Amino acid sequence: MTQAKFQGGNSADWLKWNRQMQKLLLSKQQADGHWEQGDYDNGSHVYTTSLCALMLEVYYRYLPTYEKRRESTPQEKPASGDVSVDIR
Repeated sequence: MTQAKFQGGNSADWLKWNRQMQKLLLSKQQADGHWEQGDYDNGSHVYTTSLCALMLEVYYRYLPTYEKRRESTPQEKPASGDVSVDIR
């Protein structure tokens, strides 16, 4: 849900979600940095801690591959055998 809200483009909705999510997650974080009470942890806390950390860093791991591609200007065609590389 955090990733979807972030990519949704509605900044007011994202900001509201992010404030609430951060407050909740940080209040539940244990002193050593892990989170407990996950549905699938079976006592290890690895899964829950991983998901919570990913939710808190969603805007740091956002990949530009999700951006809409801008129209590019026509370039000359590569010579036979050459490889064309589009660098943004």
